[in-house]
Amino acid sequence: MLRKILAGAGVGLVLILCAALPALLYSETTRATGRLERKDYSIDVTGSTVKAAQKAKISISIEAKGEYELHIHGAPFKITLVPPKGIELDKTTLTIKDSESKKAKAQRFTDWARSGKPGIYRVPVKLDFVLCSAKMCKPVQDETSVKLVFEGPGSSSK
Repeated sequence: MLRKILAGAGVGLVLILCAALPALLYSETTRATGRLERKDYSIDVTGSTVKAAQKAKISISIEAKGEYELHIHGAPFKITLVPPKGIELDKTTLTIKDSESKKAKAQRFTDWARSGKPGIYRVPVKLDFVLCSAKMCKPVQDETSVKLVFEGPGSSSK
């Protein structure tokens, strides 16, 4: 169908569509996401692409699978973010008190990052929590990272 539309369109319209395509595909703030799939849980991390003077949002979600739940009452639950040089974080440690969800099956956390210098940064994320089933509990330690992009004036990584 697209071929028929383009075949009937003039060269000018095709050039306009090609020039507008990046703006149509990306919003002002784009997301860099990553997902870790494990047997008993999954971890999603999402970072932002923003102008260097803006705050970039970091989202981290942990979801238990199958018979397991996240132990959110009394057991250790810590997410440590290690800011690379040039990045400032609102918090470097997130605990269950920082969670946006109080459900035992899934937890969601948000942090904010700043950088006065344009660039692409990877923020290491270390997770330490406990998964429990009706039969047992087991400690979990895992690592991932979140990608943040801070654009300079007139630049675009899109």
